[in-house]
Amino acid sequence: MKSARGVLIGVFLALLAILVSGVRADSFDPNDPYPSGGTAGRQVAEGFYIRVLESRCVHEDTSTGSDGFVNTGDPIYLASNLVGIAESSASAATDMVLVAISGIYNVTVVPASSVAYGGLVYIHTSTGVLSETAADGAIFGIALTSATITSETVIPVLLGGVKAATRPVTITSTTSTVTVTAANTGMAYATADVSAVVTYNLPTAAAGLWYTFVDLDPTETFDLQIQAASGDTINGGTAAKIYECTGDAVKQSCTLLALDATQWIVVNEVGTWANNNS
Repeated sequence: MKSARGVLIGVFLALLAILVSGVRADSFDPNDPYPSGGTAGRQVAEGFYIRVLESRCVHEDTSTGSDGFVNTGDPIYLASNLVGIAESSASAATDMVLVAISGIYNVTVVPASSVAYGGLVYIHTSTGVLSETAADGAIFGIALTSATITSETVIPVLLGGVKAATRPVTITSTTSTVTVTAANTGMAYATADVSAVVTYNLPTAAAGLWYTFVDLDPTETFDLQIQAASGDTINGGTAAKIYECTGDAVKQSCTLLALDATQWIVVNEVGTWANNNS
């Protein structure tokens, strides 16, 4: 009986080893749980998933035959606030693709000066290529390692952590026009001790983009102005016009959210703000 029991235990352990070896997640080193240099596209920690049409996915073509369709492990850009990693492949634009939108994954980042632990990684909205350059597109995730990148390098990145990430605050203390980019969605912009109006030029509206503007200057004459792009409106005003702070209280603020491709709405406001449709 003991011999039979031992055989059964041995068979069970062998099967368990086979199952574990087939798991897609990379193994952990307790001394360095998120090392660089792993296998690109491999999952390190589990997250949440959605299914989308292949035609909605912006991605780098990594297939051997360059068929142009999504492959398992591809970084995916879907929208300004929706990115992920493909967990299935496609052979046609009408195929449904399983996309992980949270979790920790090893990904390939193209050459740049360096990436810092906790720094942001961006995905190019046209090519799906990952880099540490904000101008390349939307936020993809947070780096879980520090590395100097002189060639394509695989690093672990936290997906979905972007929502909880602290965004920087840009303070403008001189007269200027500031260009606000889609890549900086969620950022706060503030003016302080300015001698004339500061104008913030919004990017073309895209559903989900949002920004906060803070007027730290107590002088009403020197307004903070928010300029809408061509064809876009702010708070129901005239297209391509200005929304501005007109009060003289300190620390007035306004948070704008893009409702769709043409409309910015006010979701929070402190102080006196108004449309300037002139």
